[in-house]
Amino acid sequence: MRQPSLAVRLVVMALCAAASSCDTILPAPAGDIVPLDVSGDAVAETSASANLLIGGASDSGETFTSLEGCPQVHIIHGPQGGFHIWISVRVRNVSPKKAEIHVRMEDAETKATVKPGETTLTVNLMLAAGSQKTDPLPWYEYTGVPAFVKDPCTIHGRKLRVISKVIDLFGAEQQAEACLSGYLDATWLPQCVPAPGADASSDAGSGTK
Repeated sequence: MRQPSLAVRLVVMALCAAASSCDTILPAPAGDIVPLDVSGDAVAETSASANLLIGGASDSGETFTSLEGCPQVHIIHGPQGGFHIWISVRVRNVSPKKAEIHVRMEDAETKATVKPGETTLTVNLMLAAGSQKTDPLPWYEYTGVPAFVKDPCTIHGRKLRVISKVIDLFGAEQQAEACLSGYLDATWLPQCVPAPGADASSDAGSGTK
């Protein structure tokens, strides 16, 4: 299947940012899968009981990356001027056609939701690398769900909880959580200078519970 160009994906991102959610059907780009522990702690291999694994993605949004150990993840500055963190999913026990992916982030300490809130995409999941349709429970994946960030300065260096669920056309639902720490690169970090007397950590989630 021909994959959408990066330009098409970026246009969809911009539309999603304006609406705070998205309901667009997109084929998933291929990407290598790295097993991860949904709690963010290091593990040797994927849990046999897990049906949804959450990962990040390369800066292009095309390659699944592990969130094992709650790693630092780049806060991307998009071409439309907004910011986001790429989230990817690997899931089984669902139908792959027109599946809904829901992603939101919150500050791990304050539980404040990272604004603008939840991103929702309706997509056709692709068979994951190393999985076969003839497997008893084949793994499917989607890489590059944009978790939008209204104010990146408030989450730079903060530990974030990523909450995701995948719902298929028949109502089957899989849920999981993961952990990451967002960071801005040297180009944008100097702009995160708090106002005099402001507590930079007090609004770390840039949202409310």
